[in-house]
Amino acid sequence: MKKLTTIALAGLMSTSLFASTESEDFLKLGDNLAKYLASEMPFINTLGAPEFQAQSPKLITIGVAGGVGFLGAPAAGEIIDGLQKTVSTDKLPIGDGVVPMMYSPTILGRVNIPGLPVDLSAKIGFPVNLEMQGISFRNTSFGGEVSYTLFQIVALPTLTVGAGFDFMAGHLAFSDKKDYGDIYGDYTMTTEWSMLNYQANLLASYQIPLIPLSFVAGLEGYLATGTAQTKLKGNIGADAPGTPIGNLTGKEQNPEGFEAKYSVGAYFVLPFVAIGGTFDQALTGDAMAVTLSAHLAF
Repeated sequence: MKKLTTIALAGLMSTSLFASTESEDFLKLGDNLAKYLASEMPFINTLGAPEFQAQSPKLITIGVAGGVGFLGAPAAGEIIDGLQKTVSTDKLPIGDGVVPMMYSPTILGRVNIPGLPVDLSAKIGFPVNLEMQGISFRNTSFGGEVSYTLFQIVALPTLTVGAGFDFMAGHLAFSDKKDYGDIYGDYTMTTEWSMLNYQANLLASYQIPLIPLSFVAGLEGYLATGTAQTKLKGNIGADAPGTPIGNLTGKEQNPEGFEAKYSVGAYFVLPFVAIGGTFDQALTGDAMAVTLSAHLAF
């Protein structure tokens, strides 16, 4: 649990000043951004619990994880869809490619129930609170899981099933005050989110005999719930100081519901330490991520 959204997304809001003199257009752009985050961020919400934990034979495993993901970026035309005036798409910082997404380091913990093929695990993302150059990003995250070992025999793949949840909440705010000649803006646009995933997974791992290397692969389905919503306040107009617009609130945007992903990875497993990483790819979209992690096992 994780997540530090890239400043590239915030750039969408600054360039909106070139798009329109209407506060409705600003808010519409915010709605489009909130809709995009609501559809893509549930994938990021699944990250931070490497599959190695579910097949570790140790009683207790403690680790940290962090990485980078790439969200499938919509066409610039989708971000500006519904605006009253034409926007030059070359002014937007994203196009048809991908948007990089960092997520904050995560503390991982796993406990095996003695005498039972059951593991309890938890993950807590380091709280993020950044303020820089008119951009504010905040996020908190945590999650938990129960996993059950279906099959575990030396020199054969281990199979586990699990179920749990992942939660994250925060905001991305952008403030600007500038006269662009024919448009003046002194405003703050804030997109807030609160996302909860209910997830279930099937994991397989294989320890190569006589070599401290373990391979893992998994499938995960998750039901994404929650909201993302944009708020706008300040002055917007043709001339400084602009026209007060009060506090405007955009539409609540919701995740797309059930989604799925697959994961593959490898770990060097030493007596008390495991170091490795996983690659995650969404099956219901273009998002992908690489996670690196290190664990202490007792």
